Amino acid sequence: ISWDDGADAPPAMPPLCVSTTMVRRPTKSTKAEKYFNARLTLAPEDLTPLSLAGHMVRTPFYCVLLQIYIHYEAVHLFVKGIEFVPHPTGAETGASAAIGAIMAPIFAAKDWWNERAGASGKKVH
Repeated sequence: ISWDDGADAPPAMPPLCVSTTMVRRPTKSTKAEKYFNARLTLAPEDLTPLSLAGHMVRTPFYCVLLQIYIHYEAVHLFVKGIEFVPHPTGAETGASAAIGAIMAPIFAAKDWWNERAGASGKKVH
């Protein structure tokens, strides 16, 4: 590949800088004054599976926190009695198939309990 300037490598991209400033509106007794300034500078980086894995290793706390939050919400929906809807046939990943296999006995027990409780008029949500 040849670039516009004849070099063998692409030109280096400059970092992206974003800055914002909040200013209080002036009143009769005060001047406008800056009270908040935020600046963000981002440098481009190749996004490859290896670099993405590196970011996940460097910041495992956020990955674990996200997984905890997702499963907390799933348990919350389960307790509320929201029906589980599996992935359509062929769209299931290995991970979702494993989770489905783990959860199948729990859903079967819940259905059994609801059928048993149905005779007494009580339903488990």
